[in-house]
Amino acid sequence: MKKDNLKADLLYYYQSELHTLGYNANTIYSKIRNIKSFLTFTNKQEKQIQTKDLENYIKELKQRKLHSSTIYQYYTHPKEYFRYIKESKYISKNPFETLILHLEKQPYKERIILTQEEIQILYSKTKNLQEKIILHLSYGCGLRAIELERINTEDVDIKNKLVIVEQGKNSKRRIIPINQTLQKDFTKYLHQRNRIKTKETALLLNQKQQRMKKHTALELLKKILKRTTLNKNITLHSLRHSIATHLLEKGVKLESVREFLGHKYLDTTQKYTRITQLDL
Repeated sequence: MKKDNLKADLLYYYQSELHTLGYNANTIYSKIRNIKSFLTFTNKQEKQIQTKDLENYIKELKQRKLHSSTIYQYYTHPKEYFRYIKESKYISKNPFETLILHLEKQPYKERIILTQEEIQILYSKTKNLQEKIILHLSYGCGLRAIELERINTEDVDIKNKLVIVEQGKNSKRRIIPINQTLQKDFTKYLHQRNRIKTKETALLLNQKQQRMKKHTALELLKKILKRTTLNKNITLHSLRHSIATHLLEKGVKLESVREFLGHKYLDTTQKYTRITQLDL
């Protein structure tokens, strides 16, 4: 890449590089957003930024009382960017190379795991088929919230009892088997969904007949929760944690649960589930 071209729009070329490396759209968006946030804070051109600017930035992030993992992301994304523009010969000195980040690791909030009885209570309080499908996707299929948002009608293979996640985390594709109960409900739902006249390919639609976003699906889950007596502040991801835990409790092998969840590493599956040493 020519130095003159790089000057024109550094972030544009870096964003193209991230696409080439295979990062998904959401990850690229987060990286570019955090880099822009850093550059806006310093109010300087890349060549002018010094280690002192980084120290001030970290200090400001700490004053906002952000979680240590969030601060680490805000720091790491600009660091990767500056490594890239140094390798591209736009800068001769990387200010990040002389800064050692010291963060006190903070614990995450406890993951909320529902019992199988509580899951049944949620299902019993659904008022329509769409609400039940949201539970099926999040619990029965263990989808992430963003995967639930992206799934299309063609991704549900009724005949073979499969749900296909075409673009999971890190653009990983996986196939999820479904049981007879889910097959029947998906069949009924698709019959209703296919009668709607729209060019939208999404499986879940909002009131405007557009692709339902994950925050809307979460709002519907909250509505279901309000109809129960359960005193838990759950999210769509809580259902994913729950099904993983329930599968392990039933004796499903950890490796199989890893494939079901779409995790890259086995230790990630262990962290995502509340398992005792005896269960393992």
